[in-house]
Amino acid sequence: MADIRLVKRVQWGANPTQTPASRDIDPSRGGVTVHYEGTRLGDYPHSRCDDLVRGIQRFHIDGRGWADIAYSACVCRHGHTYEGRWLNHRTAANGTTPANDSWYAVCALVGPGDTLTDELLHGIRATVEYFWERGARRRVNGHRDHFSTDCPGDALYSWVRRGMPVAPVSPPDPDPVRRLCVLGTPSSELQPVAAGATESVEYRVEHLDPDGMHSANGSSIRPKTPGDYSIWARVTLDGLRRGDRVRLRFSRHDTAGGFIEELHGEERVGHGATLHTGLHTIDRIPADRMIRFQIVNPNPYEVTVRESQFRLAR
Repeated sequence: MADIRLVKRVQWGANPTQTPASRDIDPSRGGVTVHYEGTRLGDYPHSRCDDLVRGIQRFHIDGRGWADIAYSACVCRHGHTYEGRWLNHRTAANGTTPANDSWYAVCALVGPGDTLTDELLHGIRATVEYFWERGARRRVNGHRDHFSTDCPGDALYSWVRRGMPVAPVSPPDPDPVRRLCVLGTPSSELQPVAAGATESVEYRVEHLDPDGMHSANGSSIRPKTPGDYSIWARVTLDGLRRGDRVRLRFSRHDTAGGFIEELHGEERVGHGATLHTGLHTIDRIPADRMIRFQIVNPNPYEVTVRESQFRLAR
């Protein structure tokens, strides 16, 4: 049975699917198609993998106009499988309508000249077998078998053609990216940010909080120990007019909720439609300090937070 090291959408910070995901796929007629990212990525650390997958999804939605990331799954060079469209959803990656209708798509997070690590190959094979075990026809091919393209590169394509051979490996180490707290907002709850106001986004959904860093229905994450943390948030904003700006920021507060300082902030520009964007930084959080994600709205009109996620990791 396939043993995958799965990173779910909520863990890597996926944006919501923009339109209802099509279930018009019959992988029992096709199988699984292997892709690669197409741009050389180098020996990136695992701490960067979430960002890579989010970047692919952002390009597919904002750049291509697709409903979601095109792939069923992505696999990083460390052997982790990132949930994409996943099971029973039509892909948008295989290049032709028949291929998208009947073949799952698995993308290796490597490009031309990148090393095909043993962990990557094990991860791809395990993911392909996972789809096979759940109804896909037991066939595997490369993107170039459907469409005129270099994808998935000569080295990876040759490996696929040889039946995806892998060497024995030791049991995998635990995921080095430890997600400590993952918060969200209810899909039915809108949060307005008034003209000229700064508002902390309130989070009422705790996807992950084993150490109790988040007070119920509150805005803050309070780490139990001081240290360096990866702080990330995403937000969907309605009402920001084309060319106008808002500022996204992480703010530091005392235990009573009093504002101390801006930890990190960046401006975002409206394009006349719903804005899907995010913010990320790595910084040191001292003891007895809380972190919030805030929207600074300098405009003479209200904007609205439709959806947001807030995450702390090490």
